[in-house]
Amino acid sequence: MATNLRRRIVTAFVLGPIVVALVLGAGTQSVAWAFGVVIAGAAWEWAGLCGGTAAFPRILYVVLTACALVLVEHWWNERGVWAGLNVLAVLWWLAALGMIVVAERRRSSSRCRGRSSPPGWSLPSFVAGWLVLVPTWSAVVGVHGRSENGPARVLMLLVVIWAADVAAYAVGRRFGRRRLAPSVSPGKSWEGFAGGVFAAGLAGAAVGAWAGLPGVVAAALAVLVGAFSVIGDLAESLFKRRAGLKDSGGILPGHGGILDRIDSLTAGAPAFALVLGWFGS
Repeated sequence: MATNLRRRIVTAFVLGPIVVALVLGAGTQSVAWAFGVVIAGAAWEWAGLCGGTAAFPRILYVVLTACALVLVEHWWNERGVWAGLNVLAVLWWLAALGMIVVAERRRSSSRCRGRSSPPGWSLPSFVAGWLVLVPTWSAVVGVHGRSENGPARVLMLLVVIWAADVAAYAVGRRFGRRRLAPSVSPGKSWEGFAGGVFAAGLAGAAVGAWAGLPGVVAAALAVLVGAFSVIGDLAESLFKRRAGLKDSGGILPGHGGILDRIDSLTAGAPAFALVLGWFGS
């Protein structure tokens, strides 16, 4: 446990400054390409969660996902695809929350305990992956490029999610008593959830003015993002449990795979972008 925690800290210290420098110092097109590479790696891992163990189906899924990103970038201004994707993604994550609740109830019953068999390839598996990954890329890149405060707002989004993750982990370890979703993710607690959302609100209030948002608005938006980030985390845990996997991959020491690192962002980013879009920000 201690060794794994040290690896997580080292990885975070190495990648953190790179991400901050890219978000604040690079143009939107560079951010789009860099984050596109991240999404491509996540698509590779998603294919594995859905039963694609061979190289060809994984490569095919990565290529199709990349094509979806290109189409989104081409059309999001002309046909309002950006706003539509944010709405679709938020609806998807609300549906995912329902899936988590149902799975928790089923698996907590004595009749449904046990390990699920890995899912096979299917159209729903493909579509679910795109609903997770494509709107995330669209939301981050869109926020970055749609106003002069875009880079600061993307960094605010990341800081809020990082604060929520760290606080949920720390509070959960120290004070966690009531488990949040024991069948889906046994390590998470209601106390950790509350601590993470509270920390998210504080982080949003602290950096909101710098990102061009009023403090109260920034704090409320950050609380929403913190809550949605937990749904993303739990949903990925559900998919991994169904596939019989502990991590989505092993590319990031101490963190697992790319999906393990961006699972909170996949749910938090579209909610963040949608609210900003509503206020014309």
